[in-house]
Amino acid sequence: MTEIILNRLSGVLNSQNEKELAEFLDVKQNTISTWKQREKIPLQEIYDLAQKKDFSLDYVLLGRTQKNEILNDFEALLGEKGAQEYLAQKLIELVAQKFQMQNLGIYEPLGRFLGFFSKAGADGLYARPLLFLYYVLQNLEKVENQNPKEKLIEAIRITPFHRFVFGPEFNKKTIENIIDHVDLRMDDEEIKILIGNPSTTLKTLEEMMPIAMVKAHRIN
Repeated sequence: MTEIILNRLSGVLNSQNEKELAEFLDVKQNTISTWKQREKIPLQEIYDLAQKKDFSLDYVLLGRTQKNEILNDFEALLGEKGAQEYLAQKLIELVAQKFQMQNLGIYEPLGRFLGFFSKAGADGLYARPLLFLYYVLQNLEKVENQNPKEKLIEAIRITPFHRFVFGPEFNKKTIENIIDHVDLRMDDEEIKILIGNPSTTLKTLEEMMPIAMVKAHRIN
């Protein structure tokens, strides 16, 4: 661990070797080697240097980057599972709102359709509801069944869940639970609204997604 921390410190200081790192820390070069051998983390020296050089202690000591500090705060307040559930719910709401802004009329059906994932995190299932929707919309074109509910369920069955769902609780039973969620909580009218114009819905969704995400998950 000490070596990892000192390597991060070298990176933020742009030091090329132990001699340069020792100069930054105002210690002898062999002190660096001793710290590594004894697994001693020079907390005070790193803290003092951070005050002078203005770098992130979270990154050097914990490996946290600015990008995930907010997520770390959520997890500190809500726990890992609680944070996953909260963020999934907010993502679902955001996607639904953007569709509403496009006047596609699928705000409520979409929220209900993706609702399974807003609670799944609390059960140890970690998923990306945006990608779930993206794959299902693409799969609708492959399904010949014209009954709306059966068509949607078949599109779910052929979705490659392994590409965006993970966690110790994910298995074939999970897929059946998602299908049961659709079967029991969505009526035929809602489903007709949701999948009534999949090409337009798909296009709108792709406009929300980063180009790299679209390229990585578009089904050819």
